[in-house]
Amino acid sequence: MIKINLSRLALMCLMMFLGSCSSSPEQQTNTPAGGDNKPPDDPAVIIVAKSRESGELAEFQSQNGGDTAKPETYQIYSARGNVIRQTSKSSVQEELSGEVTLNFQEADIGEVVKSVIGDILQRSYTIAPGLEGSVILRTTSPIPRSALIPTLETLLRANGAALIEREGLYEIIPLDEARAGGLSPKLQLSADRGYQMVVVPLRYIAVKEMVKILEPFKTERILIQQDEYRNLLILGGTHRELTSVFDTIEMFDVDQLKGMSVGLFRLENVEASKMAIELQSIFGDENSGPLSGMLRITPIERLNALLVITPQERYLGEIKLWLQRLDHSENASGLNMYVYYVQNGKAVDLADILGQLFAENRSNRSNKPRLEEERPTPVDVEGETQAKPATSLADSILDTGDITIIAHEENNALLILSSPSDYKEVEKALQKLDIVPLQVLVEASIVEVSLDDELQYGLQWFFTGGAGSKDSRGGLNIPNDGISDIVPNFVDPNFTYALFDAASTRVLLNALAEDSRLNVISSPSLMVLDNYTARIRVGDQVPIRTSETTNTSGTVTVPDSPVTGALVTSTIQYRDTGVLLEVTPRVNAGGLVILDISQEVNDVEQTFTSSIDSPTITQRLINTTVAVQSGETIVLGGLIKETKDESSSGVPFLRKIPIIRWLFSSEGRSTSRTELVVMITLNAVTNLEESRQVTDEYRQKLKDIGI
Repeated sequence: MIKINLSRLALMCLMMFLGSCSSSPEQQTNTPAGGDNKPPDDPAVIIVAKSRESGELAEFQSQNGGDTAKPETYQIYSARGNVIRQTSKSSVQEELSGEVTLNFQEADIGEVVKSVIGDILQRSYTIAPGLEGSVILRTTSPIPRSALIPTLETLLRANGAALIEREGLYEIIPLDEARAGGLSPKLQLSADRGYQMVVVPLRYIAVKEMVKILEPFKTERILIQQDEYRNLLILGGTHRELTSVFDTIEMFDVDQLKGMSVGLFRLENVEASKMAIELQSIFGDENSGPLSGMLRITPIERLNALLVITPQERYLGEIKLWLQRLDHSENASGLNMYVYYVQNGKAVDLADILGQLFAENRSNRSNKPRLEEERPTPVDVEGETQAKPATSLADSILDTGDITIIAHEENNALLILSSPSDYKEVEKALQKLDIVPLQVLVEASIVEVSLDDELQYGLQWFFTGGAGSKDSRGGLNIPNDGISDIVPNFVDPNFTYALFDAASTRVLLNALAEDSRLNVISSPSLMVLDNYTARIRVGDQVPIRTSETTNTSGTVTVPDSPVTGALVTSTIQYRDTGVLLEVTPRVNAGGLVILDISQEVNDVEQTFTSSIDSPTITQRLINTTVAVQSGETIVLGGLIKETKDESSSGVPFLRKIPIIRWLFSSEGRSTSRTELVVMITLNAVTNLEESRQVTDEYRQKLKDIGI
């Protein structure tokens, strides 16, 4: 009976053993009912958490729907390797049996070298003069021939000598001379080369970190140099000394990422940067805490997520548990208040744009935002600025469904009431909109050129036709109706702009200035923001009588005079004269500047055509839109004005007597023609550094002229 029971027991143990071998102990996958028993696409995506009650690791597969965390919210990627190589293959392959027995008693170094290298290995050798010493060596059992050179190196090192191999010849020299150089580095460690230089390229670890690891193994006899550019080590020493160094390098030069477990935790209610600070207060600082080097917590603002890297996978489970406890909104409704301080624009403008952007998300509300679009302040014809209506708080509030945006003009800030996920979308839009605006430096020269001699037909004819040596790069003719009808004394009202060679144009104008045929009316320079209008006016306001009323029913008496007359009332209006330059630039990404130009020159002349006691305002006006590359100069001209003057002089009283008045008087007539030329140079300023350079350049110019 006892034998039967023992046999049955042995049979049962055998069956249990075979059953356990049929299942894989490495991974267990919970397959849903009715599903195929197929391994998951990414078996490394496993959420691992350590239960506080049981102390065991609980695995949460990404397909498992029983976990409270959403699979797309918390993702953990387990390590696929180790941070160090667990088993390293030694460079020395030990042989089981040997064939050489060594026995030296107080033998000279030269005798030992002759016996080992010359007699046994049958190789050539040299011994440096002056090397002396005695050797005692006895092997208890035969050693292989491959161990002879390392054994001899140990004996020589004890006597201050080194063995090196050059082109098949062994040299025994003092140890200091072997370290000094003269050896060709190799890529592999060899047992029969003696003292040698080896180059070790590193694959995964940085050479700086490897040098720190090898610091305990470094001695005066071992040379360790690093090449950071190529990420390699240069080692020098004997085969026996470098063997331990090579084993250490092989152990630590592994793919560190394969040995790291990575967790990507998307947050729903709390900002990633704030959550990272809270987790560091729990797990300790990354640099000085108890888990220093074990946990790296990096917030990813773009995803509002935390990236956690650790060599210990169980810490990711702890992180997950704490995130489930801490990732909650500040109030029950899930809406939080955020304040965004606008850096480069206007809060009201950004609020209006955001209202239009998120208007589609409204439900049961008006499709039009309540914040009215801010328009430029209107200016009447007299140049008086109209009062700007006050903006109420209600006009600055945008309610776009679940997002409420309030523009605070005093602090130039946006108050945003929304959920954390909605605020992330708003913040993305703000980061794209709230940028440093582009600026354009406009340098203009408004000159009046006297047309005579070779310039009698104008500058354009001089460049393109008359001179025959200047080539224009482009032009635009504006028909007659493009010029205001209030300029009746222009000979040719057609307006032309051309992109000439700026250097040639300046040379011509400089030559005209030397001949006193050039009058610089104005030369303004101004900086203007992209898509904004800049205006410069230099001149006077001239009174003009616009109407006159005579009251015949009443009389007016002049004091201290017997003269009386009707009451006359005149209406006077002031008109701006001089030079007005108005520009509106628009800069494209490629540096092309589209410029709206309004150039006006108004002169005051005496009125001869009527008896009205008011001056005549002559106008020369240019309104156009041009496109020019940043840094180029555009020349606008073609507004030619002809002035006729009549003069008479003579002897008073006698010059008015008929027949003989020609003897005592003279009359003269003169005609002058001038052309208005505007040269504008545009330079796009893309950043604050370029803006400072422009300011410094003008400051230096003022210093040069003594201002």
